[in-house]
Amino acid sequence: MMGVREPKCFTDTTILGATIAQPCDGTERTYFKNLTTNHNKSLVAIFNLSECDIVAMIETDDEVIERRLTPELLEDTIQVENLRRITVRCEGEKGLDCFGFISIQHTFCICCP
Repeated sequence: MMGVREPKCFTDTTILGATIAQPCDGTERTYFKNLTTNHNKSLVAIFNLSECDIVAMIETDDEVIERRLTPELLEDTIQVENLRRITVRCEGEKGLDCFGFISIQHTFCICCP
């Protein structure tokens, strides 16, 4: 007699990265989007390598956290639960370009209760 197969549950960690490259004109651009419903914990590091301010909006299931990195504040790291999206807006002198990097250590669970 064949029984019902129990789902195999597991956790895994991936390292993701994205290069920030956009004009310093206030336009928002999404660099990470999680379309799953899996529970996760993420360590997000953002680096500003430009003369513009980088404003990162880190969206979770519960809130949107806004972090501003100025040319003087080159790096910011935050750990969040249930990361859904990271969007960046660059603000600064017209005509300048914004450069930086986003690193995400993303630990997620498949079929965990």
